[in-house]
Amino acid sequence: MRREAKRSEKEQAHLARLQAHAGERAEASTLAQDFANLVRQRQPDTLATWLERAIASCLQPLQSFAKGVREDSTAVQAGGTLSWSTGPVAGQINRLKMLQRPRYGRAHIDRLRQRVLLPT
Repeated sequence: MRREAKRSEKEQAHLARLQAHAGERAEASTLAQDFANLVRQRQPDTLATWLERAIASCLQPLQSFAKGVREDSTAVQAGGTLSWSTGPVAGQINRLKMLQRPRYGRAHIDRLRQRVLLPT
């Protein structure tokens, strides 16, 4: 799923072999690459056509994925058009969870607060 410019020769050859096969492998490879490009290039206007292609495919996992994306299409389109991200917040939440896990039920809240506010 790497970008074309970042693929090694071995990966390029493997992808070419996948696409040379007729049927499910080629279709899965093409749909997956098209979806990755759609997300990377932030093109939510092409999402509807991709969803139709995926649902019409013979691949049950891609059909299921496409149906789930279609159910939440407003959020998916907003993710492709809005410029803000929750990444920094998610990182802080992950850090707090990692700090809490070893001390769950055993450490006092003051000690946890000290570790969160004054990381070592």
